[in-house]
Amino acid sequence: MSFKSTVTSTIASVIGVAAFSLIATSAHAAESAVPQATVQLGEFNLSNSKDAKAVYKRLSVAARNVCRSVGNDLRSRRYSEECEQAALDNAVDEVGNAQLSALHRSESSIRIASRNASDRS
Repeated sequence: MSFKSTVTSTIASVIGVAAFSLIATSAHAAESAVPQATVQLGEFNLSNSKDAKAVYKRLSVAARNVCRSVGNDLRSRRYSEECEQAALDNAVDEVGNAQLSALHRSESSIRIASRNASDRS
């Protein structure tokens, strides 16, 4: 399996699981196709920190785009955030690069710390 198709299938599978969970709450969701994103990464050298950051940005944008919710209510936003995080987690794991994984862990820690601080406000 190629690097590109691996990342695509990972993001699609996470979205598929998330979409399946919404079927119980929406009959329309059963009819819609599972969104997918193809992320072109072949031009990057992941041992280079600048390239690793660029790849992480592309994976983040792809996860955000495929997990974007139509609704603006709290449930829809929460679904989108959880879907995006799961898609990004799986895509980074699938790439299997130590530098990209370290970057992802640091970015995830920042998001968690930020979320915890806003919960206390």
